[in-house]
Amino acid sequence: MNSRSEAPVATSEAPSESVSASVGVTTVEGGMTVTGEVLPGLWQGTATVASGNAREVYGIRVGWPQTVDGAVGAAMNITVADRCLPGVVESTAHELFPQLYTSKSANVALYDPAWIGYRKGIRDASRLNDDGVVMDANNPALPSTEERFYGGGVPQYGVYKVTAVDSDAQGLPQRVEVAVFMPLYSGSGTDTNMDGVVRSFLLYRHDLFWVDGDWKSDSGAMEAKSASPVTNPGWEWIHAQLGDGWAVPADGTQDPIPGAVLTR
Repeated sequence: MNSRSEAPVATSEAPSESVSASVGVTTVEGGMTVTGEVLPGLWQGTATVASGNAREVYGIRVGWPQTVDGAVGAAMNITVADRCLPGVVESTAHELFPQLYTSKSANVALYDPAWIGYRKGIRDASRLNDDGVVMDANNPALPSTEERFYGGGVPQYGVYKVTAVDSDAQGLPQRVEVAVFMPLYSGSGTDTNMDGVVRSFLLYRHDLFWVDGDWKSDSGAMEAKSASPVTNPGWEWIHAQLGDGWAVPADGTQDPIPGAVLTR
């Protein structure tokens, strides 16, 4: 897990309407399976991101199957963790990150000064104390009575690309490289005033390994950022940012999801 100045902005509810797909499954470059196209150059993928896992840790979905699609689901949900409240508070990050990253990567995320500073930067920008409580803007010694922290991401609004797969002798994937592009957000506000909530689409690359019965990221690095006033700007907008060869999750949607920040 590489340190970065703007590292890894969520809802656990399923979307109200999935993207329609054509019949038949095809494997494309990189080992990604798809069922057709959402629009020219943008595939309809077979990986789910809001279902298909076994359990949750602080709202982050874990326990994915040992498949390429399972690795995709893990990658997109791991990306959410760096902006969710448990991921920016030190005490809960120490519980959450070992469930998501390899031991080497978790140690970097938890103890590297750049990562510690990254989490503190989000807390400071959101007026969170070290326990994750939003403090009053006019009296920082007191908790805010109106604002709360909005943090995480919406995998159902994102896309992914599988770039490499290494399998064992039985043909089961052991290592999967996945790139994801999805909306993340963090900041404090109210349901009627989101001015303090920073929103952006971020491009991450994850190198995932099958460890102790789940997919864990050994490195996750942000490569690019695109501004969007809403978290569901549409597949055409996403395709314009990335070009061809990406896939929409099987349970992806552009419909508003309860709890998702600033949808249209």
